[in-house]
Amino acid sequence: MAADVKIFDPDPSRRWQFVFTHPDDELAIAAWMRRLVQAGAKVFAVWSVAIPVREQEARATMRKIGVPDEHLTFFRFPDGSACDYLQPISGAMRDLFAATAPTDLVVPAFECGHLDHDSTHFAACGAAPSGIRIAEYPLYYTYLTRFPILNRFADPAGEQRIELTAEEVALKSTLSRNYPSQNIRSLLIWYAAAGWLRIRPRDLVRAERLRPKTVQDYLKPNLPADLAGRVMRCEKWKRWERCVRAAVSCSQCEETS
Repeated sequence: MAADVKIFDPDPSRRWQFVFTHPDDELAIAAWMRRLVQAGAKVFAVWSVAIPVREQEARATMRKIGVPDEHLTFFRFPDGSACDYLQPISGAMRDLFAATAPTDLVVPAFECGHLDHDSTHFAACGAAPSGIRIAEYPLYYTYLTRFPILNRFADPAGEQRIELTAEEVALKSTLSRNYPSQNIRSLLIWYAAAGWLRIRPRDLVRAERLRPKTVQDYLKPNLPADLAGRVMRCEKWKRWERCVRAAVSCSQCEETS
């Protein structure tokens, strides 16, 4: 996707496939999904890692957004170990995309915030049909901090954003209560409070961001140089490298067999 292409395009003829890792990740882009539904566009969603209780939480959220149950897909890859299943996840995504035939694919950004998020990005982009528009949304980065940076790209270059209406801000606050199995509600409250203490705008739920897919090499952290160097020294990154090399090797074997 060219950097000058309008990503937040409400054209009702387009078909949007949203890709998430865990139920509750959809909060990052829920207002845009709702705008698309209201515009008449086809909206589909898939989660790579889900257990039954979290699946039900996500379904309840999607009902409030307006995405029908038949447009939702939940895979059962292991929480915390998705990077060990890069090829199977990619195969499952490829089959799904063949059925949903999306024009636009929206994936979590590859920013070394969570191995499962990065695995979902890698698998979905590897399965993407040729010519499809791919955009990514921020969750958080990086492995290195106890308190993650939410709803921000590590490098904002190329991002596009929409400002949310008061009604959409209230909707996202309401939706955050749909996940009693998680701590998302308390995390949002803490983050907003911390923002006030730092005299920073409470932008967490007042805007949503997308940018064209930026990563070129999955064996290099897709981060500013100072963060990338630190990430490459940590054990999670070393695990990621092993998994990516194994997946690429497996893919090359399949192509030559």
